[in-house]
Amino acid sequence: MVLALPSRFYKLSTGLLFGLSLLPALCANANDLATANQLYSQGEYKQSLKILEALPKDLKTYKAMLTNLVQIDIDEAEELSDQAIAAFNNEPELYLIRASIMGAQAQSSIFSALGYAEKALNSFKKAAELAPTGVKYQQALMMFYLAAPSIAGGDEDLGFRQVERIQALDEIEGQIALLRYYQMTDKNDLLKEAMTQTMQQYPTEVSFPFNYGSYLAQQEQYDEAMKYLHIAANIDIPAFVKDESSDELSAIYVRNAEAHLQALYQIGRTAVLSKKFTEQGINAMKTLFDTMENVEFAELDLPRESWGRTRLAELLIRVNEKEQANKQLSMIKVGEDKDLEKAVKKLRKEAK
Repeated sequence: MVLALPSRFYKLSTGLLFGLSLLPALCANANDLATANQLYSQGEYKQSLKILEALPKDLKTYKAMLTNLVQIDIDEAEELSDQAIAAFNNEPELYLIRASIMGAQAQSSIFSALGYAEKALNSFKKAAELAPTGVKYQQALMMFYLAAPSIAGGDEDLGFRQVERIQALDEIEGQIALLRYYQMTDKNDLLKEAMTQTMQQYPTEVSFPFNYGSYLAQQEQYDEAMKYLHIAANIDIPAFVKDESSDELSAIYVRNAEAHLQALYQIGRTAVLSKKFTEQGINAMKTLFDTMENVEFAELDLPRESWGRTRLAELLIRVNEKEQANKQLSMIKVGEDKDLEKAVKKLRKEAK
């Protein structure tokens, strides 16, 4: 049977992979980690992988290698994920990465889509089973149920059960899950009503207006999207706090700081896609780069600087600021990202 999975299934798998890509402390050697992460952020995946391959194959090294390899060769990433799980078969993070790889394979392998979708589901289930109190693992399983077609294991009722599990674990994350459930099941009236109530109840939580604004932008409702993205960008980030027992950043800080920075990026991106809001987009991108220089954001999942500068250059060209656009383009390291290379090449011609 030939099965074409919906685009949101692909976005689920690639989104999870990207979310896992910039985790701090991926390998024991801090210098090698810093170098590998910098190369990854510049799109130099092969060079980053080469550094990591020379390290001992511990859990953190496997995670970093998979993150890079998935950008180079998805089949090799699948093979390495099997090796990693064979070595560390009780690590939920590895099952989550493997599930995301299988999801990407399901989207690209038409004749094997069902088989890969089943492998993805089994891996999501295993990750959730190994970490029953881990919100992100329960979220990932929820999103599979809601993104995949029923023939591939999708199930709206099971997706809602996951929402209830997340609500029992964390109040804020539970509300985020409920809103995402409304989004992915096209319950737009319930979504809008719940979002209004949620923002009134949690006025300092950046993730709510950011997620809703991003959703509206995907629906090409750009005017309404910009309204919520600006709300998110204008909410102050909470204090920089680390958990004393684990020395990790607090979940509240991470969630809100990431949403704040991503909102700034999405304002610029929405300005590009909508062909409107040019000045707003330029100002948001400049604010983003100024803010990202702060050392307190070093451990967060940040927007790709190279794509941010590409978006900014496009907006500057639109207002005939070609000198400033060329300055932004000169700061971009394309690496192995073919889409970025194509976009930069096009803009350099327009900026002449």
